[in-house]
Amino acid sequence: MALQIHDAELSMLLHRRPLLRHSTSEKSQQQSLLSFEANTASKWVSAHRQHVEHDTLAPDSNNHFYQDNTIRNNLFRAYATLEGLGAMMMDDRLHNRLDQAAFSAHQQCLLDWYKLHASSILDQHSDYLCLRGLWHGTYLYLLADVDQLEVAIGRDGPEAARDATAAVTKWAATTAALRSMLHVLSAQRYFQSVPFKNIPAIHGPRILFTAAVAWYCFTKYSHVRDMSVDMSEASLPELKAFGSNIDHFRHVLGTSMSPHATPATQTMTLCDFGTLLRRMPEWGLAGKFAAIVARLVDGDASDCRPSTPELHD
Repeated sequence: MALQIHDAELSMLLHRRPLLRHSTSEKSQQQSLLSFEANTASKWVSAHRQHVEHDTLAPDSNNHFYQDNTIRNNLFRAYATLEGLGAMMMDDRLHNRLDQAAFSAHQQCLLDWYKLHASSILDQHSDYLCLRGLWHGTYLYLLADVDQLEVAIGRDGPEAARDATAAVTKWAATTAALRSMLHVLSAQRYFQSVPFKNIPAIHGPRILFTAAVAWYCFTKYSHVRDMSVDMSEASLPELKAFGSNIDHFRHVLGTSMSPHATPATQTMTLCDFGTLLRRMPEWGLAGKFAAIVARLVDGDASDCRPSTPELHD
């Protein structure tokens, strides 16, 4: 499972095909957290036998694969499954298979995953794997072409950034972009709540950087001034995941996108993403991402296109 998690992370970080085969079924994950943490062969064998003896998973059917209590209590397995879902989204997007049917299927998987694990991940003390932040980040990957957004901020040079402007401007005017901002602000709120003493999970820097890039592109290229959100379940099926924060998020969006908003107002959220990244010194990538976000802040303030270091080194 650890190998699959790293493969999924690299796939979403570098926007390339996953090297391993991933599944949205937690039945396919044949290791438990105890197996992964075992530091001797005998402990691994003992944990594996215990897992096999007590694992009574039901067969998959119509995406309703999150039923067993054993799965419900195994957050590490849930972690691998959520990462795998992100990798499968990336694979579909790279192969131009992310049509409406695929989008709906991935979205339903995300909603099912959240429904099963909400009670665990909403508890800050038990969510030591930062799964709530990962869930919002994975949803963001479904709603936005993150690769295109990174190109638009200058990842591949100024010429490629100019070529990406039309596509990003079109995205910024969609309902999907507005929904993306709710997940951006949710990710921000989540990582703000992580205690300083905690070491964020490996995906923390990637989620924060992706959220920062999405926020920058939306505030820079969106000409929509009506920030009202359709609160119906049909338009916003993930509404319950935002909880009582939804009104605050709508206020932040309305203030940031107001015709009277100043550059300082729009960059306030961006600056906070940079601060949150600098709070993750355990991950070297966080510092590099923080430097890029700082350049985005400067570029936005001076109304010039930022030129970012190559992310694919």
